[in-house]
Amino acid sequence: MKLNRFVYLCSLIVSMVCVLFGVTGCEKENNTVTEGKTYIYYVNKSETKLVPKEFKFKSDDPNEQIEECVKHLKLNTDNVEIVKAIPNEVTLKDYSMEDGVLSMMFDGDYLSMSRSREVLTRAAIVLTMTQIEKVSCVSFSVDGHPLTKENGEVYGNMSARDFADNLDKNQNNSHEDEFTIYFANSKGDALVPYNFKAEYGNNISKEQFIINKLIEGPGEEPGFIRTVSENVSVISVKTMDNICYVTFSENFLTEQVTVPDELVIYSIVNSLSEISYIHKIQIIVVNEVGAVYHGTIPLSDAFSRNLDYVEKTEKKDEK
Repeated sequence: MKLNRFVYLCSLIVSMVCVLFGVTGCEKENNTVTEGKTYIYYVNKSETKLVPKEFKFKSDDPNEQIEECVKHLKLNTDNVEIVKAIPNEVTLKDYSMEDGVLSMMFDGDYLSMSRSREVLTRAAIVLTMTQIEKVSCVSFSVDGHPLTKENGEVYGNMSARDFADNLDKNQNNSHEDEFTIYFANSKGDALVPYNFKAEYGNNISKEQFIINKLIEGPGEEPGFIRTVSENVSVISVKTMDNICYVTFSENFLTEQVTVPDELVIYSIVNSLSEISYIHKIQIIVVNEVGAVYHGTIPLSDAFSRNLDYVEKTEKKDEK
């Protein structure tokens, strides 16, 4: 009994300390592209990345600064190459601030955005708002319900850290790593793993490096056939919320290689899925909405790893 009473008293003291010192579980972090500057985050025209535009607050009051940011997140600029973070069809019904958490309340049309657009919208809002001194985190709700992931898990409070690119901390340095990417086999009827060690870095992510290697192809290496045309260009590679968004040039839809269409798509998907933090891959073609690869494979939904396209290795019975 005495032990239980002691544990209870310790727990009570810890709780009181947390209240007294304002512990909210959502720490403030620095969020600026350049130290001392503030930015409104927009979305580029092709909806593949965020574009920060420098901005100066008119007021020093945090509540008025929130109003200023909300206004600009809903306004386009004179630059036709970028668009506002909150599109016309989405209505921000209300917002409130409490204990460093800014709650953003949207109507049901928020869920009508495509997956890639929703991520960019959410990232732009969080990155913009968390620059305000009193805002540590941002939470989202839709029609009175917390915003959830595809698996039903609530996003909860989000900070700028949640939208950082998956790059190495020392990204200006080269790093040697082991890679497994998938080319077609010599018959061109299945994928086979291509294992190698290589250095990457100099401001290039692991995801970008993998896509570059697929476009580069296997060279003269015997037993492998390229799956992605060397004439295709990669516009951007970004990973957010465990989904990797790969944007290719328009000719990705028309360029031909000597392997079936499914092998092209799943060489990209399975290669990127070798990275532990990537769970799905969304393939995007610049300036194309509702793109269908070679008229056979819709690219509207994100893809998951599929090893059915990988060549099966037969195991010999040991005697």
